Amino acid sequence: MNERDLAEQSLRLLGTNNVATLATFSVKHPSFPFVSFTNYALRSDGIPVFLLSSMATHSKNLRNNSNCSLLVFENEGMSEARVTLIGRMTTVEEERIETSKEIYLNANPDAARWIDFGDFQFYEMQPIDCYIVAGFGAMGWVDPKDFCDP
Repeated sequence: MNERDLAEQSLRLLGTNNVATLATFSVKHPSFPFVSFTNYALRSDGIPVFLLSSMATHSKNLRNNSNCSLLVFENEGMSEARVTLIGRMTTVEEERIETSKEIYLNANPDAARWIDFGDFQFYEMQPIDCYIVAGFGAMGWVDPKDFCDP
C-alpha cells in the first residue's frame, strides 16, 4: 500500500467508528500514560470531536497536558486495521459548539441524555501525526494533512 492508500484507509477507519481508546498523560502518575475508552465523532474535515465530562480522569489529564493519542480499531483481532492519531486536544470554540453538537449526536445518539449537562464540554483533536496498520504488511506513518483539513 502506498501513502495515499494508507491515508484513505485511515480516514475510512476514523469515519466508520465512533468509539476509541484515548491516551493522556496521567496527573496522578506524572509521565505515565492513562488510557480510557471514549466516544467521538468525525467532522467532515477529518477532525475528531469529543464530548467529555470535566469529572472524567482523561479530562483532568488533558487540562494539565493537551498532548494525547487516539486509537481506533476495526475489530478486536490483531490482524484487523487500526489507526493511531497523535495530537493535541483543544476545547471547541463557542461559535462551533452547535455544529459540534449536531455532528456528535449524529454519531452518538445516546449522548442526547447528557449532552446538555453542565459538566460536559466539547473538545477536538488537532492531529500532528498518524500511524496505521491496514493489514498484514500494510502499515506506515501518514501525514494527517493527507486526510484532514482543519
